[in-house]
Amino acid sequence: MQTIVLVDDSAANIMIYTKLSESIDLPVAVTSFQDPYQAIKWLRVNSADLVITDYKMPGMTGANLTKEIRMIPACVDMPIVVTTAYDDSDIRIEALEAGATDFLLTPVRHAEFQPRIRNLLKLSAHQRQERERAADLELQLEASKRHNIQLIRNNHEQLIQVIDSVPAMISATGYDGSLLFSNNYRLHVLGDLPNDPLTAIDHRVIETGETVGGLEETVTD
Repeated sequence: MQTIVLVDDSAANIMIYTKLSESIDLPVAVTSFQDPYQAIKWLRVNSADLVITDYKMPGMTGANLTKEIRMIPACVDMPIVVTTAYDDSDIRIEALEAGATDFLLTPVRHAEFQPRIRNLLKLSAHQRQERERAADLELQLEASKRHNIQLIRNNHEQLIQVIDSVPAMISATGYDGSLLFSNNYRLHVLGDLPNDPLTAIDHRVIETGETVGGLEETVTD
């Protein structure tokens, strides 16, 4: 079920547009307002698929109403049709610049109203599907990102377990020469000594970029 919002200060026009909208071979629900400010208030908390608004209304033109509607995040690309009895290019340009999608001259011809509104409703449905696909894709990407982060964490933990089980002294040194990591065997043999000879050698390699000769020490436990 798609929702059409009618905005017109004329009760007679609303009745005509309601009957025409309900005669389209699509399931639609019609919500109408004679006050454009009430329409804006409603659209801020409800979803719609199409707005049909008169251009000349007390207190607000159809162009200004269109501009206000476009400021609502959920209505950024929703089709908006402006109806007017004036075949004036300035009115059309003003409404287009405000974000109107289409125009209808009044009195509206039934044969023109129905196919235009039907096509705009189909466009609106397509846009809604694309937004839903984009939202689903974003959720999938976020889930994939969380999954990859968890895999990295699991692999890191497994690597630490393997390094800790090796009967050899293994350590990692930062660019400033500070000791970042020592495996259990190294800590068991040397203790937590940030200035021990092995760390000094690591620091010299970082500073010079040159390898050093083999180091052999006898450590008695």
